[in-house]
Amino acid sequence: MIRELKEENGKLKEMIKNLSKAYASGKPLDLKALGLDNMEQAVEEMEENEKLLDEIQKPWEQKLAEAKATNPTPDAQVQAHQPQ
Repeated sequence: MIRELKEENGKLKEMIKNLSKAYASGKPLDLKALGLDNMEQAVEEMEENEKLLDEIQKPWEQKLAEAKATNPTPDAQVQAHQPQ
């Protein structure tokens, strides 16, 4: 899955490079020929893929710490509600 996300990001980055080169040449842009029919969608996909890749590459210790910070364990919840 990581390999696929990296490949997809590479393709999207290449599309952006091609767009930049075409724009710099001053010629009219043919987005379909550059593979950029929907630029917003391409950017959104790239950002989503980068987020997924970052999440996948996090060490499990970091994921566990984040999960504990957002969802206290049932024992902690029970102790918090017990009378002193």
